[in-house]
Amino acid sequence: MILSPRTPLPTLPRAERTALGATHVVPWEVAEMGTLSGRPRVFALETGGTPLREFSFPTEGIVILGSEELGVSPEGLELAEHSLGRVSIPLAGAKRSLNVSVAFGILMQAWVAALSRSDGA
Repeated sequence: MILSPRTPLPTLPRAERTALGATHVVPWEVAEMGTLSGRPRVFALETGGTPLREFSFPTEGIVILGSEELGVSPEGLELAEHSLGRVSIPLAGAKRSLNVSVAFGILMQAWVAALSRSDGA
């Protein structure tokens, strides 16, 4: 997991309590967005993208998540657009928004399911 320098660290007590020990299992590092430049298989979870069910998930890749308030940064969107693009979760109703952790969970379930289908499982 690559975290923005502006993201609270997983070692903060509140984050560690919420993660229930996962901060010691999932490797993570802090890096600027520019370090992703030139990497293949980068995409962004953001509005205005390919619907989740139609997106061609890579076997390996980097997904860029933004903040709940501001979304993915212009730099992150540019990186994604030069690689795999954007994926979006189609929503209905008045609000049409999700908490970023919920959106990430939905995305990861879809990605794992797509990988399972491609493995013939």
